[in-house]
Amino acid sequence: MISEKTASLTDHELHAHDALEISIVVDNQIRYKTPQRDYYGHPGDIFLYRPFEPHWTLIDDGKPPARWIMLLFLPSFAGSLPDGHKLLTPFYSMRTIPLIPASSEHAPAIQAAAEAALREQQEQRYGWQTRCFLHFADALVLIRRHYAETAEPAEERPAASLDGAIDSRLERIIQTLSLIFSNTDFMIHDLTAFWKSGLSMIIANMRSF
Repeated sequence: MISEKTASLTDHELHAHDALEISIVVDNQIRYKTPQRDYYGHPGDIFLYRPFEPHWTLIDDGKPPARWIMLLFLPSFAGSLPDGHKLLTPFYSMRTIPLIPASSEHAPAIQAAAEAALREQQEQRYGWQTRCFLHFADALVLIRRHYAETAEPAEERPAASLDGAIDSRLERIIQTLSLIFSNTDFMIHDLTAFWKSGLSMIIANMRSF
């Protein structure tokens, strides 16, 4: 799902959902509220949310309403792409900084892909769903490329071999989830009552590692 939103509230209860989310600031300043801390986004900044991670999009007192583009999707989307499960790594890795600054190399192209997908959805000309899919896939690839190219060099990280093992296991977990969610007979909501309370707390606390 792709939609353009407006943030106008200065406070609100946090909510969570079972989809992954990409948020792209279009204008003015946004405050991304999470249980651990607030993140501030400016035009061109991109923010990632994990499934069941509590959050809300706000503005500060005295600030004008801010527009942003929201992309929501299930892991099964990436499962339809070559090595698609690897594209989800930034959403689940504990080392991921969720905010991609507008000044980063790939941020403008990510925003352009999201805006192009949004236009296709709004205009709904022939083949718009296919073009939406392609733009969305492009945004995911660029997000993964950003984190791959800005990762701290292995020689500068302590316990690099352990990090590699964790990343390898994480990719296998994501691949398995993608396969599960790609089964059309499987409804993700069937699991919500089972894991939402525990998993949301674990995922939310990943930000503090």
